[in-house]
Amino acid sequence: MDVINSELGKNIVKNIEKFTKNENQISCIDRLYTCTASELLLIIGNIEESFHANSMYNEKILRIYNGSILKFPTKYKGFDVLAVHCWTIENHNLKFPKIGYLVVQ
Repeated sequence: MDVINSELGKNIVKNIEKFTKNENQISCIDRLYTCTASELLLIIGNIEESFHANSMYNEKILRIYNGSILKFPTKYKGFDVLAVHCWTIENHNLKFPKIGYLVVQ
């Protein structure tokens, strides 16, 4: 997957002039928040804190074991998940039910 994302980025840069600018842009930066893994609340299951690194990252990670359920803090109630940064060291499927929990299966 890293190779695919790298090639996608290269192709976007090569063709950046073909993208048009939206003149009706609305700034939503004041409504964009980052929820770190350490903020998530463990409801069921097991997690393990460790560090993982490659040529680009060196960061603290949470290993979330199969069947674990994590809950976003209440300060994020009403927000939608825009993106998830995860390490795909093993093959896991992430699901985001509407109730605001992160389920790992």
